Amino acid sequence: MNLIQLQQSLKDNKIDAYIITRNNQFIGQDILPEENRILQLSGFSGSAAKMIVFQDKTFLFTDGRYAIQAPQQTAGMNIEVIITNEESLGTWMQKNLNKTQLRIYYNPWCHTISETDYWKRTLRNITFIEKEDLFSDSLLSTKECNIFEHSIEYAGITMDEKISMLTDFMQKHKLDGFIITACDSVSWLLNLRSDCLQDSPIIRAFAFVNALG
Repeated sequence: MNLIQLQQSLKDNKIDAYIITRNNQFIGQDILPEENRILQLSGFSGSAAKMIVFQDKTFLFTDGRYAIQAPQQTAGMNIEVIITNEESLGTWMQKNLNKTQLRIYYNPWCHTISETDYWKRTLRNITFIEKEDLFSDSLLSTKECNIFEHSIEYAGITMDEKISMLTDFMQKHKLDGFIITACDSVSWLLNLRSDCLQDSPIIRAFAFVNALG
């Protein structure tokens, strides 16, 4: 899907705007090029970006590192670039949308709870609606990758020892379980690595640890 097709989808579904990030469900981690919605829609290849797409206009938010690159890569696409050193997406919405009655969709997997709570607290006239995706393809690449053990020589202690430390902590604090959503923490706990990402040897996974081990 390109930007024009997305905007047509907004019109067809009576959606005022859709917020898009470079994130997938593993927030803050690297992504593969084929997972990059911002690149797909705008041509912008920078490592920091969010977009809010309206039916007839798009705003791209990035930081000062890309003040020259972003306008060049999005030239001719009816995209306004906003440098977030000066104004974030949240503060921009407060200044420009706070008095409007809009229905704005977003994918809840791609944002932190603190971020979406901030929108809802400060932009009470806007209705924010969770919509996992308007795209037909998955947020994650279907490319196969290899998962392998991280040698004890480098890990220091075994997976069982790490899990035992965690279960001791849970039992001490009367917890039934522990959910881990940070990929680097899952990789550390299980002493596993993967070749999925070019520059990050993490495994992209969540973990749930039962207090009983």
